[in-house]
Amino acid sequence: MITLLYGDNTAESRKKYVELRTEYTSQEVEIIELTAQNLPELSTWLYDSNMLFASKKVFFGENLISKKENRELLKKYDTKDAEIDFILWEEDTDDRTVKFVFTNAKVISHKLPTTIFTFLDGIYPGNKKESLFGLNQLTQVVDSNIIVFMLIKRIRELILVEGGKSPDKLASWQVGKLKSQAGKWGTGEKLIKFYDALYRIDVAQKTGSTAYTLKKALDILLIYSL
Repeated sequence: MITLLYGDNTAESRKKYVELRTEYTSQEVEIIELTAQNLPELSTWLYDSNMLFASKKVFFGENLISKKENRELLKKYDTKDAEIDFILWEEDTDDRTVKFVFTNAKVISHKLPTTIFTFLDGIYPGNKKESLFGLNQLTQVVDSNIIVFMLIKRIRELILVEGGKSPDKLASWQVGKLKSQAGKWGTGEKLIKFYDALYRIDVAQKTGSTAYTLKKALDILLIYSL
């Protein structure tokens, strides 16, 4: 049976994936790491699993179903057979792909609260008070690292649309919203400065070269940038 973990809350979905791997590793099973390169060997591994005295195999894979050829290969094993376990983690997929392709899979979706998108939509000069309030509320339910990741992604999108380009995989109405938000920044230069500051905060946190907590660093950034 296929267990598929995904969702825009990548930190939580990844955490669950690691937990499942640790759980299976502690059992007497053989862990096989699936990659795009070795997927065609699946039939051979599964044949060996059916041999007498063969050890049980559990297949783990990351970011495989974004490519059609990988989806087609894995779809063959989308059954409710409890004797065959596939644990798949996807960083970037959607509900439609999951439900349409893997109809028998056990789906574990980790979603971010909708308030994070309200917060992201409100990041522009002149909206300091609301942004600080939103950040304070969000950090009570969402990991600060996820907030930084989503902020970096949003500002990158704003820089793209400000420069006349459209981010991939976005509907026209979403691009329209981004253009409206980018316009509130006045110039692309301000967006780039904000992006650079976010990047420095992210690096400083990961390298331990700051005395500020991530929440405090974001507070300071919003106070002086918005």
